[in-house]
Amino acid sequence: AIVVGSEQYGLTDQWLNDTDILPVRIPMHGTADSLNVATAASLFLYEALRQRSQADAPVTTAT
Repeated sequence: AIVVGSEQYGLTDQWLNDTDILPVRIPMHGTADSLNVATAASLFLYEALRQRSQADAPVTTAT
């Protein structure tokens, strides 16, 4: 499951203290200190799918 916290506060301590949860942060540069929740979820899903497709790609070697 993907759990997304609020734009202002993130996830509650109840979620963060759960040992089954792997927290992920999106680095922020510049003056912005938060992203819209839908934008953050979209970025996360895009990156997860990108990494998964790379892991599933056949490994080729130069000959």
